[in-house]
Amino acid sequence: MNRHFISAGRGIAVEDTGNGHRIHYTGPLETSCTYRGYFLLRSDPESDTPRIAVTDGRFAALDDAAESPAGHAVINGHALSLPAAWFSPPEGFGYVYCDFSMDPETGGIEAEYRLADEIPVPESFHLKILLGICRRDGKRLTLYQQQHGMIYGFIFLFCKDPAQELLSF
Repeated sequence: MNRHFISAGRGIAVEDTGNGHRIHYTGPLETSCTYRGYFLLRSDPESDTPRIAVTDGRFAALDDAAESPAGHAVINGHALSLPAAWFSPPEGFGYVYCDFSMDPETGGIEAEYRLADEIPVPESFHLKILLGICRRDGKRLTLYQQQHGMIYGFIFLFCKDPAQELLSF
């Protein structure tokens, strides 16, 4: 039988299984978030109780991030800068999202961060963008980043009778 020699680099293991080779990583797993952009969810290490900060991830210090927008959005052609924000999550799972709302009379757009215990549901005159999911267990806080980068979107209206709405154009 012709055997080939297989070598691997640092942190890589090669096992002979008899039917082939299994190659896998043996080094330490990266457990921290490597995303460093707009709307980064991170825990506030200075707080006695778990707190979530929504910030621009380019800033290492939360104090620096507090002075800058957490991110930018373009909704229905309106450019918005959203400030940094902090939340104290309840026990269990929570959903951090940005709720963009449109004034039906003026077409103006406003934005507000929200923390809810359920995934946000669609509604007229609103666009809800999930930024991340949090899980609090006592003093332990785990964050799962969902949104990466600048937010672009459109607010559409729900029609009661789509055929009638099409005729109104």
